[in-house]
Amino acid sequence: MVRTINRPILIPWSDNTVRILDTTSALPLAYVSLGLRRVYVENMVRDQVIGLLNAHVSVSTGLWRIPLPGDRPEQPLIPGDTSREFEVAEIWDWDLKADPTEGDFRIMAGAGVRTNIHFSCQPISGKEEWYSAGPWSVDQCDPSLDGACREDFQQVGEGIRYTDRNCSRPGETVGFLTWVCRGPPIDLVTVP
Repeated sequence: MVRTINRPILIPWSDNTVRILDTTSALPLAYVSLGLRRVYVENMVRDQVIGLLNAHVSVSTGLWRIPLPGDRPEQPLIPGDTSREFEVAEIWDWDLKADPTEGDFRIMAGAGVRTNIHFSCQPISGKEEWYSAGPWSVDQCDPSLDGACREDFQQVGEGIRYTDRNCSRPGETVGFLTWVCRGPPIDLVTVP
């Protein structure tokens, strides 16, 4: 099964980065906010999420120690390492409409599905700008499938920002962020 994104909803992220909006309305089983240093979790699947995140729950503080993207599996989770310690809150306390922070990750019900992203001259919300990017191939969680999968909010590649509606004048290079199942995106231009 392969999904295609060729008419994404684009929203500004920073001066040189654009967010490809995730149109999934499903509530995650867990959401790890790097910005707030908090993990939001559905209580009924708490034990499953601890396993999926490879988390250690401190008996004395109640904090969850969670390995971050790029950590080696054998790397110990040291008490007091604030970059890996998170307060726990109910998933219902998480604001579904809040913008993620780059590096946030979540556990979604569903399974990873190959998603091809490629678009040309698409408008962005709230600005007189148009964008072209891809082709990239990433895995994203599909909530219609059984299982659970982890998605990281990360950069998937670079594209071009145009100031003319026809995208015919030279543009500027910008980065694109979206939710991706763990692992680097595959650039379909350079991979045979």
